[in-house]
Amino acid sequence: MRLLPALLVGALIEREIRRAMKQTKRERLPLSPKQRECKKPTTERILELFEGIQVHRVYQGTTVEEVFGPELTRFQR
Repeated sequence: MRLLPALLVGALIEREIRRAMKQTKRERLPLSPKQRECKKPTTERILELFEGIQVHRVYQGTTVEEVFGPELTRFQR
């Protein structure tokens, strides 16, 4: 039963990406290895785009003083 939420989230990610592709009239995305064009992006390929993204928080005691967000590429945005 623990796998079900993960499968659901994966399906939602794929659906939203494909819906966005349709809205922007993009038939393919360069998600495959070596930036090959992909018609039906998978959750795995989509998540690979964000591998290594980090957010850093600076705390003063228990209070967050500053947040350094990731710098996303145009494609990630």
